[in-house]
Amino acid sequence: MTTTLHERSGPRGSAEENRLPEPPGFLSAYPGYRSTALLDRLRATEYSYLDAGGHVYLDYSGAGLPAQAQVAAHAERIRGRCFGNPHSEHPASAASTGLVERARLAVLAHFNAPPEEYAAIFTPNATGACRLVGEAYPFSRRTRLVLTWDNLLGLPSLALRVSVGLASHLSDVERFLARSGC
Repeated sequence: MTTTLHERSGPRGSAEENRLPEPPGFLSAYPGYRSTALLDRLRATEYSYLDAGGHVYLDYSGAGLPAQAQVAAHAERIRGRCFGNPHSEHPASAASTGLVERARLAVLAHFNAPPEEYAAIFTPNATGACRLVGEAYPFSRRTRLVLTWDNLLGLPSLALRVSVGLASHLSDVERFLARSGC
């Protein structure tokens, strides 16, 4: 969901210009608020395009916004180089494959997961990741696929194909756990 600053507070400008003054006594009641100044600076430097467009971005469940440093680094990476499909075999493919493998190793290192024991699999989103798990799991009529997200499109049809129960809302999960004796 995107709300514009213009809709909220009149003419566009920087976040600082559009910020309403804190109510009297706010900073004394919430002294920790001062420590968020770093976030204000980060928004002003790395996400200034939000203010320039008059946006407040709240939809981080689907996609996070790139920092300007990320955009610049990506532009620099692809400038003058050719990256192809990492599933093919040619020089442009090898360049992409090398970057994908470096990213896999970085993810594994972040989680202290040895590559000899673990694999990092990139998926387009949470639904894609859960679909991979769901399609690979050895379901039977006595098993259940229990999810707590309500935006996992395509998984109800998977549950029907493998003849298992699917719970995607908290009330469904609670009923499932009660029936299972958990």
